[in-house]
Amino acid sequence: MKHFLKISSLALAILLVGCNLETVEQQQVLELDASHIDSFLIDHDEGDVQIRSSDSANMIEVEATFSAISSEEELAAAFLERNLTLSLENVDGVAMLKTSIKRIANESEEGDIHLEITVPAHLKVELKQNAGKLHIQGLQEELAVQHGTDSLVIEDVEANVTITDGAGSVQLMNVIGETRINNATGHTVVADSAGDIVITNGTGDVELEGFNGTVSVRSGAGHISINHVDGDVTIIESAQGNVEIENVTGEIVNFVK
Repeated sequence: MKHFLKISSLALAILLVGCNLETVEQQQVLELDASHIDSFLIDHDEGDVQIRSSDSANMIEVEATFSAISSEEELAAAFLERNLTLSLENVDGVAMLKTSIKRIANESEEGDIHLEITVPAHLKVELKQNAGKLHIQGLQEELAVQHGTDSLVIEDVEANVTITDGAGSVQLMNVIGETRINNATGHTVVADSAGDIVITNGTGDVELEGFNGTVSVRSGAGHISINHVDGDVTIIESAQGNVEIENVTGEIVNFVK
């Protein structure tokens, strides 16, 4: 069976930013037929990512914005063309999206690749992102995220979710399923969600407001606030910080005294 990949490019846009710095941007659109694909693997270097699902779509669509900054327009353009790459392909029935930003010692130029991705709702998504904001909305199959730095938002998802986050805030809204969050550094917020959830936070506050299911929390340094839970709540550990628990219908087990 043949798999078709559609690529289109837009013209370069040159923008002056800051003092004596210039940004060169290039946009590209990639599409991949997902009719016979169940999983989507994303390996992203640096740049913001937005992922939205569509019940009617049978294509994966990626709108990419390549961005490079330098003291001169020509240097920024050369850095972009030489060092920023993007690929989307079907590998043995698995959709694979990969971005790369090559870096050479002593180069002053900087680059990002920002992605806006639309996926069919039936796809399982596995994402690795080194740096950049991440916003995911509307998925209906399993989601696994490894996220480096910056903010992470997941909303309106009906699926099991696993999150490993290095540094930055993590926010979940209206997520239905088994959820596992491991946030090394940053504020973790979960609101209006359901299922079973386990939260491990190294440094940063944990806030949970409106949950139907079982809640377990382990915190290194930071306050824990839990309110309006229809289910059991267990505080496994809270090394530093206050613990506030209110309006819980089930059993509360607090190992922190």
